[in-house]
Amino acid sequence: MEPDFFSEFFEETSEGNYAILTEDERNNELESEISPPVRANLDNLLMNGRISETFSFAGHEFVMRTLTIGEELAITDICGPYEGTLGQARALATATVAAALESVDGMPLMQSIGPDPNSSVRQKFNFIKNKWYWNVVGHLYQQYIVLVEKQLVAFEALQGK
Repeated sequence: MEPDFFSEFFEETSEGNYAILTEDERNNELESEISPPVRANLDNLLMNGRISETFSFAGHEFVMRTLTIGEELAITDICGPYEGTLGQARALATATVAAALESVDGMPLMQSIGPDPNSSVRQKFNFIKNKWYWNVVGHLYQQYIVLVEKQLVAFEALQGK
């Protein structure tokens, strides 16, 4: 049952009276309801605007993060030529991995040639497209989907505040 306005701002005392909850008391009560992993993602989301995660696969360590709007739009630009083809889904997965991947084994995938997200994502997309195999890209894309799901959980917790 969702708390009503009254119970959210007032707390019944042992004497049967009601005391006004301070904003800090309300926030502490809400924070205690959020699990530590969700809290960490929520804090990261609020403070940095993104969620990132390190994971191991095939003996390598990968760091991926959620994307900015500019990077998501760069992905649509990159995938345009593949629209309506059999390669459309793989192009989307490859471009998404390229944009989200921060490092492999502690090293950036490649240095950006400028601040434009389109050129950086396109550069990484071309590298992955020409050098990597689908099994690796497909696995990394699934990891990105899990990361976005964690972001959604953090947003839901934020909306519950």
